[in-house]
Amino acid sequence: MITDAQPDRITPPVPTPAQTPLGADLTPLALPALGTSVVMLALGALAVFPLGHWMHDYGIVLVLTAYMLYIACFTALAAWGFTQLNHHRLDEDEPGL
Repeated sequence: MITDAQPDRITPPVPTPAQTPLGADLTPLALPALGTSVVMLALGALAVFPLGHWMHDYGIVLVLTAYMLYIACFTALAAWGFTQLNHHRLDEDEPGL
């Protein structure tokens, strides 16, 4: 029979913070992401003109689903770019860096 001397004193392991890789800064990709999202916005605006014809040929549900996914993609890309630039700006405002 195995007995523990002090079964009430089991302590969980202390979590250690994860080390960030040296090349994890994605801020240089923020401006290309914003530029790409602006181009995607322009192409999405131009796609409004043949949208009715595509709906007639391929179906309303399919075309609107694809168009809304396209809009969600360039919106998410623009939001990510703005967020990266904002984090970079906040990091530069900290004293001592």
